[in-house]
Amino acid sequence: RMTYRCGLLHPEFFAGLAAFATIMGNDEENGVIRNRLPEDRSIPIFIAHGLNDTNLAINEAREVKNFLEAEGYRPDFNEYPVGHEINAEVVEDLASWISQILPPAR
Repeated sequence: RMTYRCGLLHPEFFAGLAAFATIMGNDEENGVIRNRLPEDRSIPIFIAHGLNDTNLAINEAREVKNFLEAEGYRPDFNEYPVGHEINAEVVEDLASWISQILPPAR
């Protein structure tokens, strides 16, 4: 939740947001976030969630994706055949995403 609460409301501090198997909150919390979103909604967002996650169902991640898209964001949404975990495929996809949004290291 912290990724969304901090990142969406204060995008000036971040190059992008990476969210792993997380949700935004309940409808009331989402309403508070919605009312405080900035005009510029171009911050890159990477979402990774396991299809077999027993802690947070995949449908909850899909609801976050739908919320973000409805608010004008374009999240990079990824589902993986894992549970509540980060595997090598997630790390590889994240590394590729980071290389697209950050300038090369000097």
